[in-house]
Amino acid sequence: MKRCVILGTGLIGQQFVRLLDTHPYFELTEVVASDKSEGQSLKSKWNLPSFEIPDMFANLKLSSLRNLTPNSYDIVFSALPASIAKDIELKLAQNGDQFSQMLLRIAVNQKFLS
Repeated sequence: MKRCVILGTGLIGQQFVRLLDTHPYFELTEVVASDKSEGQSLKSKWNLPSFEIPDMFANLKLSSLRNLTPNSYDIVFSALPASIAKDIELKLAQNGDQFSQMLLRIAVNQKFLS
């Protein structure tokens, strides 16, 4: 099973949580939010109108980007707003490790081809 992290807690990040809830190949282990949201539960940010938060993630404590440990994950799903995504994702990609390469690939495919 691949360990993964989601960057962002908005509607797109919440869709990632919903889709990863029962995914057979990915284990969601962390959700990264802004510094001001660090330590809050994912449930406190949940506002996806058509879906309840999956029980196993309701009490998941949000992490801050500054505490992200890239080598702890196999893949990252970025749901950051486009206005901040490029800078944050490129900064993480500069580490040169496998995590960063996967982050950049996802970032390029999702954000920068518009």
